[in-house]
Amino acid sequence: LDSGAALVLLTTPSRDALYGPGHNGPPLNPHHVREWNLDEFTALLRCNGMSSAVVSEANGTIYALLSRHELPSPAALLESTWSALDFARRFMFNTITIAQ
Repeated sequence: LDSGAALVLLTTPSRDALYGPGHNGPPLNPHHVREWNLDEFTALLRCNGMSSAVVSEANGTIYALLSRHELPSPAALLESTWSALDFARRFMFNTITIAQ
């Protein structure tokens, strides 16, 4: 972000999803120095001034989307994406219907 990027996406394996909530390390993957759970990763970002991060967990992975600006909620992002896809679907359906 300091170099001008609009967004940064960070990911980490969810330690709780991989090993259960009682595992505190070390990671079994020799390439990982540390693995986090959702609460720890969120706290790490907040403590380092990244309060505008949108943090979510899906399929054993924690995702953090960082931005210089306030981001819309994940639901709002999905809604706008769905609207665009729905428009394209309706456009294609109408084009095919008219062409036949």
